[in-house]
Amino acid sequence: MNFRLLENIGRMPLSRHFCFRQFLYSEIAVAFGIRNIPDDIELAVQAGTRLCEDVLEPIVTLFGPIIIRSGYRCAALNDFGFRHRLRCASNEKNFAAHIWDKRDANGHIGATACIVIPEATERYTADQTDDLAWFLHERLPYHRMTFFRQHACLNIGWHEAPRREIFSYWPKPHWVVRDNDPFAGNHRGAAHHGITEQQISSADPAQVPGVSKLSPGANSFPGLQLPVGPAITGSDA
Repeated sequence: MNFRLLENIGRMPLSRHFCFRQFLYSEIAVAFGIRNIPDDIELAVQAGTRLCEDVLEPIVTLFGPIIIRSGYRCAALNDFGFRHRLRCASNEKNFAAHIWDKRDANGHIGATACIVIPEATERYTADQTDDLAWFLHERLPYHRMTFFRQHACLNIGWHEAPRREIFSYWPKPHWVVRDNDPFAGNHRGAAHHGITEQQISSADPAQVPGVSKLSPGANSFPGLQLPVGPAITGSDA
């Protein structure tokens, strides 16, 4: 690959505030001399554009600038990171996630980035990480979120068949939302919406006022506005 082609890839706009170059940097690539370049540029740009326009731009609107810690990984780089225990999941788990230019086992496309939201550290304490998770859940057409122990640091992704689930490592590993169902996550999230422990243990989720199983991109909580943007396609997978 020549310099001009690589320069053109980096300059490709993905949304108003993001271009491809912001997602190509990798400490693994720098430390071990691995070229982090897409095999399928068109697919990577397609998935990355959806991530940026549908998920990251609304976060910028809500919180201001964000920091990209990790974005796109080519399959060779991710596999190296997995085999050498450098905080990378297997390629199979990262297809249509950090590996933007490979479809997952079901043929779906997707893209994930690890981000830090500096403004969120001012609005939420570390002990309010689940509250931040719910705030984002109610406003974003995301696929999955994983919150790490570093304050306001998370993986967040777009996927054409979004599961809408949230896992957090703070203060200890737990589900916040699983398979788009707040009743399958922790009870703190349900309490955030005024749902009592008695309702959780005795009621069908569909019968608790103000809560229902979300269809992808839907807003089941009255009074909360989702950002206007392209509709999500696909179903739970």
